[in-house]
Amino acid sequence: MLDIPVVGSGRTTYLVALMLSNRFSVVTMWDKWKPLVKKTLTDLQMLDRCASIRAIGIEPDTRGLLDGKEDETFAKMLETARLCIDEDGAEVICLGSTTMHDAAEFLKSKLEVPVINPGPPPIRSPVRWPVYGLRKADRHGRHR
Repeated sequence: MLDIPVVGSGRTTYLVALMLSNRFSVVTMWDKWKPLVKKTLTDLQMLDRCASIRAIGIEPDTRGLLDGKEDETFAKMLETARLCIDEDGAEVICLGSTTMHDAAEFLKSKLEVPVINPGPPPIRSPVRWPVYGLRKADRHGRHR
């Protein structure tokens, strides 16, 4: 077992969303990812705080990301995020994949609720832990 923190983007994104709101929604690229998001939220006992999981219906391109497809993709993300807010009651929008990071600033400029880019939180959060004397606990809750 590693003695350093291993922090995933989904988990960290959802925890940040809970610090900012009572209910959040996840906007993902396609329907095939929705069960993975739901499983993560269920495992973390956060599903009841998730207003919705909505897909924009575009198959992700893990190599090219959104390059050259920004107009279509950003418009669908904005439309989907608005449905999350207006119909589902989301107070925060979580982007459901790091492949969507290019859209974060665009969405932040168009929406009245916070938008969480899933890339930075898991990278930046643990960096400060040693300053606070925090370190990973073993499976029994003890520090190593």
